Amino acid sequence: MIRTAEEIAEGRIEDIAISGDFQFYPKEGLSGLEGSLEKVSLDEKKIIERVETFYEEKGVESPGVESKDFATTILNPIQTSKRD
Repeated sequence: MIRTAEEIAEGRIEDIAISGDFQFYPKEGLSGLEGSLEKVSLDEKKIIERVETFYEEKGVESPGVESKDFATTILNPIQTSKRD
């Protein structure tokens, strides 16, 4: 389970906090992932690309969690509010 709290402005992530019940190695890398997502547009492909780039560059792992899972968690509340 992944939880995010994000501040959005002009279609971009301004600030984000990621938490949840998942493994992330090294644990300290999670704050780096949050930082790497700042200023990314709210586009699923762009978010996935940024997460994958971060994983490759930093050598982090999150068994059972894929980059698409982060994108889905970030975009779900936004897509839900557009439908309301």
